Formats: sequence, structure tokens, C-alpha cells
Amino acid sequence: MIDVEIKARHFRCFGEEPQGFNAIYPINVIIGKNNSGKSALLQLVQYVTTNLPSLNTLGYNRQSPTVLIKNKLTQASIEKVFSGSSSGGNLPSNHGLYGAGLIGKEMTIRLQDGNVRSFAPIDNPSIMQEIVESERQTRGNSLAQYMQIPLKDKMFRMLSAERDVNKEPFSSISQENEILESSGRGATNLIVNFLNNKSLPEGKVEVELLQALQEIYGSDADFTRIQTQVDTRTDKYEIYLEEKKKGDRIALSDSGSSLKTVLLVLLNIVLVPAFNGKDMSNYVFAFEELENNLHPALQRRLLSYLMRVARETQCTLFLTTHSNVVIDVLSHQDDAQILHVKHDGEKSTVESVSTHIEKTYVLDDLDFRASDVLQANGVIWVEGPSDRIYLKKWIELWSDGLLEEDIHYQFVFYGGSVRKHLSADDPDDVDSAISVFRINRNAVIVMDSDRSKKGQNLESSKTSLIKEIKGIGSSSTFVTQGRDIENYINPEVIQNHYNLENIPRAIDQYETFEDYLDSVEKDRGKTFSNNKVLFADRIVEHFEKESLSRMFDINKRMNEVVDLIKGWNKID
Repeated sequence: MIDVEIKARHFRCFGEEPQGFNAIYPINVIIGKNNSGKSALLQLVQYVTTNLPSLNTLGYNRQSPTVLIKNKLTQASIEKVFSGSSSGGNLPSNHGLYGAGLIGKEMTIRLQDGNVRSFAPIDNPSIMQEIVESERQTRGNSLAQYMQIPLKDKMFRMLSAERDVNKEPFSSISQENEILESSGRGATNLIVNFLNNKSLPEGKVEVELLQALQEIYGSDADFTRIQTQVDTRTDKYEIYLEEKKKGDRIALSDSGSSLKTVLLVLLNIVLVPAFNGKDMSNYVFAFEELENNLHPALQRRLLSYLMRVARETQCTLFLTTHSNVVIDVLSHQDDAQILHVKHDGEKSTVESVSTHIEKTYVLDDLDFRASDVLQANGVIWVEGPSDRIYLKKWIELWSDGLLEEDIHYQFVFYGGSVRKHLSADDPDDVDSAISVFRINRNAVIVMDSDRSKKGQNLESSKTSLIKEIKGIGSSSTFVTQGRDIENYINPEVIQNHYNLENIPRAIDQYETFEDYLDSVEKDRGKTFSNNKVLFADRIVEHFEKESLSRMFDINKRMNEVVDLIKGWNKID
């Protein structure tokens, strides 16, 4: 669906210039201030998916709204409009041959109230322009009826920012009624039905829902059972959760709103599709401001769960948010996009966010502070961007893909000279130095040893940091056994990267990487020195854990780093 474009004009807070989605990704994050137009984008998605509510009720400034869909023409739709057995008329060749030339081209259609589809020449300057206007309009309108709209007729599920889970009387649910409303109404009754109606799989609650809840909460809670019980005085049911650590059932009404939010997300993802008998790939989920009352660590785990679900089931997610955590987690994902909605006092505009500078503008717009790194589960201090590339790849390899940047840890750059001013002493006792633990109490500091010969002492600043951090269980230092971090790169990687006929020798422990590359092939060292980041970005594609593990102490050190990060995130 990435190729499809969905926009609207004169729709809610959108004016004459069409606004919306240049593409639809598996995960779509919509960010902006309150009343900027985030909900309008969700309503646009809802209309395209369900044709509800009536388009004329969504107009801007008393003008009739129009939805514009741009997609590539397929062979199936072309063949219904251009017959291979017809020739002549207003077309320059055999109709089938002419239509075949349109396959794969982009065409924009208009949706108007009542699901009326039409072709507008002004929106399609490069489609069928060589035929007479009347024929072009007729053929275009016919193509509009058959053009594929990827979201059309999928199941749209909404969870509003204003939501709650309350006690509810029992009622039998059916396909004809709304089993779970966007406000959360119906949540308790939905669980009651799954636990008591023999036609519904109770394992969806007692097994699948419980497992998902545990996945998101991790070691913060140990849920063992979900039950419902009726209050005979009111004839209303209440949801209860058994938690091993607390040794008793907990009424959901006595729990915080964060647990209710997570539960409502899971009801939409686990129970609703099971009740409807629909595959998850048929669902479009729109969740508003899931971060409300959720701790940053819980937000990350919930987002990690949603990413996994989207990738495994091919459902489509739309998330509105004010949270910097969401930006941190999803801004580096290839299957996610971030959209920034702004309102100038008259109308809303939508911009796709891709560059680092654009992301900082979003943070400024939402009034976030750089100090939000304090909320990260832990940080890894590295000297520069190439070190980050190596460490990120090694963490992926040594954790079997479990640990991800911006979810389980974040990087902080300190630069070689700044290290001399770092301190791991008590933050309150540090004056001019930069306190590692004022930034985050969970830390790994990665340093090149810079040793050029055996027996050479480390710089005093490195030795001091090692002594200060030693004994602090949630933090550690990682000093390379070789001269630089690049000395861990094994010769098989060099062979594959440079397409060498033979495997070169391994780098010496105290050798500079520039000299080593020059010994492999003339002037390779100079090329590396000129752009270390580009080199790192390309060479990590060849990294394999088994061969890397033979290089000095990397296996031991990376196991230590991975264990620390798991500890920060309470992962067994």
C-alpha cells in the first residue's frame, strides 16, 4: 500500500490544497499539537475504508469536500475498460493494446458523497491526454469504478483518546451491533461473552490475551488469569486480573488508566478479529494518544508489540501522538512513517517527516526538551557515529535481533576530547565534569584503548572512568582490546567487502586500521580515513557473529553489553 496516495480538499480543517498521505505504510504516526488536525486524518482514513460518515458532513468552510485517491492502474482494471477485441473510434490503436500501455501508470480519482467515483482531467495531466476530451472523460470514469483502493472495505477499528473500561451488564453480542466502541464501551461485556459463550474461543482471553498483556508489561507485572465477576446488587460485571506478585485478584476499576489502555488495545487486536472471523490483514487500526498515563518504558514495550503485530499479520496501524517516545522508537523503522500536522489558524497542513532536522522541528513544536533522554532505559556512550553503527549491529547479532535502538537503549555521543570531562561520581558531587549518571543511571561507556604496543597504559581519564563505574551493577565500561574499535573486524568481512580473491591476514592487535587496509590493498586506508561513517555503514552488512567472535575479546564484551541491556529492560 505504500504506493497509494490518499488526500482531501475542503475536508474538516483542510482547505483548497489537498492534504493527507503521500503513501500508506504499515505503521503511520500522526504528530501535532492539540486541534491541529490529527483526528481529521483519521476520519479521512475511516471514510476511505468504510465510506462513513457521510462525506458532506465533513466539509470545510461550507464547501463540498472531495477525497482524492492516486494509485497505479492494474491489468485487471484496464481489461474491464479496454477490450482487446475492439478497434477504431476515438482511440489511436487496438483498444486492448492502447490500454496495455496504461498498466502501471498512476491515476487520480475523486470520491464524493455517496461513494461516487469520477475522473478529473485536471488531476491527471499525463493520463490519456492524446485522445479526445469526451472519450478521455468516459474512459477515465470507467477506470475510476474499477481502480483498486487498498483500504476500501477493510475493517476500521478506532480507539479514542477519551476512553475507559467500566462495569457493564451482560448482553449477548452479535455481528449486527457494535461489540466494542471507540470509547471503550463494551469492553467488559466482550470479555464476559468470550469466557461464557461456548461458540466463542475462551482461549483467546485465557491464553492469547493474557500472553500479550504479559509481553507488554514484562517483569513489571506477572498476570496469571483474567476473570469477570458479577455484582448481584447492580447486575453488572467487572474485569479482574490475578497477579502473582500481589497474590490476589485486582479489580480493573482499582487499576490505573494505563492498564485499561493496554487492555483496550489488546481487545481490538486479539478479540475483535476472532469474533468477526476476519484475518488481521483485513484490519485498519486507528489508536489515539496511547501514551496517555503510560510510563515511557511501558510505551516502548507497547510500541514494540504493535510493530511485531503489524509485521506478522500485515494489518495497518495509524497512531496519533504527542509522545517523543513514539518518535524515538518509530522514526528509524523502514515500515513506518511520521506525519507532522500543523494549523496556521485558518487551515491544517500535513508534512512527511524524514530528515533529522525535520524531526527536531517536530520536537520543538511539541515543546519537548533534550533532557527527555533521562527516560531512556539505558544509554551507550560512544565516541562518534561510526562506533554507533558497529555497536548497533553487534547488539543485534549478539541478542539474536531481540534488542533494538530507541526501544531498549539509546546512544549518546561524547567525542574523544569530551571523555576527559566525563565522570561517574555521584552527580551531586560533580561540579565542572559531565556526570554520566545525571544523563542516565544505566550506562555503557565504549572507549578505544588507543594502545600502540603491548604493555602501554591507558590514558588517565579512561582509567578514572573505569574505577568510578566499577561495582555499579547497571553500568559498565567497554575498552577495546585492540587499538581501535575497527580492530574487531575480521578478515572474512574485509574479503567480502572488497570482493578479494583470497582472505587477507587478520589485523594486529596494536595496528592502525588505516595501515592494515593499506597492506590489504593500496590506498584503502586513505579512503577509510576520509569517510569512516560511510565505511562502517557499508561493512556491517557483512558481519556474522560466528566469525566476529574469534576477534580478541569481542564475544565476552558483547555478551556483557547484551546482558546489561536486558537488565535495564527487565528481560530474562
